[in-house]
Amino acid sequence: MEDVQRTYRVSGVQSYFMLAVLAMITCAGSAAVFLAGHMGWFAVAWFGVLGWLWFNALIRVAYRIDVSGEEVTFRSVTRRRQTRISSIHSIRSRQGGMATIRFGTGRVDVIGPVDGWYEFVTLAKTANPACELKGV
Repeated sequence: MEDVQRTYRVSGVQSYFMLAVLAMITCAGSAAVFLAGHMGWFAVAWFGVLGWLWFNALIRVAYRIDVSGEEVTFRSVTRRRQTRISSIHSIRSRQGGMATIRFGTGRVDVIGPVDGWYEFVTLAKTANPACELKGV
């Protein structure tokens, strides 16, 4: 494979909009739980769901993909995950402009349109012909 150096970024406002909605739900829902005085199982479940949503938003959702030769770096708000492009074993697009990229040591999600998306998918499929593409 040739030595490719490329950056793919999420464009548009979809990911920012989702973060804003999550922040509003966190504030409004938490205020409602505290004002209602219900600190039972509902509160535990509510904060558990919020924790899971924030984990996904800050750690699992990538806003940028950097490719340098055989190395790929997925950048999220709080984390960078690195792998080889040949270790990407599936790319699946879902409704709402979301996609999941699975690789040897984990997965990342991408929300919204990505500049050069089809070029990245082609690089991944070229590096690993067994890479499963679904909805792409």
